[in-house]
Amino acid sequence: MGNITRSNAPMQVSVINKCSYLLFGVALLLIVLSACATANKEKQLKAHYNIGVAKLNENDIQGAYVEFKRALELNPRDKESLNALGIVYLQLDDYDHAKQSLLKALEVDPKYSEAYNNLGLIYVRINQWEESVNAFENAIRNPFYSAPDKAYNNLGYSLYRLGRYEKAISAFNESIKRNESNQLPYYGLALAHNAIGHYGDASVFLMDAIKYDPNYNGNVKKAQDDFNRKRHRGNKQDEKDYTDFLEILNY
Repeated sequence: MGNITRSNAPMQVSVINKCSYLLFGVALLLIVLSACATANKEKQLKAHYNIGVAKLNENDIQGAYVEFKRALELNPRDKESLNALGIVYLQLDDYDHAKQSLLKALEVDPKYSEAYNNLGLIYVRINQWEESVNAFENAIRNPFYSAPDKAYNNLGYSLYRLGRYEKAISAFNESIKRNESNQLPYYGLALAHNAIGHYGDASVFLMDAIKYDPNYNGNVKKAQDDFNRKRHRGNKQDEKDYTDFLEILNY
């Protein structure tokens, strides 16, 4: 009996080892297949996202909406697609859905500056200036934000609307430090300096804005005619801004 026991023992160990190797191989295969499926899913998501961005740049809002929704079907927590969908809703003046999408993106990444900047733009559209200031300041707090000049410029305009002219001037200057050829903060500086009676500075900055603005390339007469047209087409705030620009041109 002892011999049978000894002869059977190695056979049992051998069978267990083969099963272990087989199970390990199956598990490894499943891991590889899962990784491949994940990579393929991520590739599809990026494709939908990139197509959506291209359509958004072409002003194909409906096409962009479809692509970003498809991306989010693959991953409902993809922050870039949530942010982009928020931009689409913003373009459609659907501020509630825009806000929901951007807040979801911020749940995924509480330091996502692009989403904060776009959230601030929603508050600008609905004249909630304090909320817009908070959103733009949150965008700027992230030291890794690749485009802080945009948030500083937007912050400047929100502060200007609140009558905080000195702080607005500071924000516009911070924007120019990071992108000196962007015309928008120069327009803001012209308005803010005009509001506090610095008429010479206002004139200088408006000339800079017209110089950097690709629509005018320094052509003051063209800018003046355009300001006159736009003054009658916008809301009350736009009407006042363009009226101020025309006034500044006369200094």
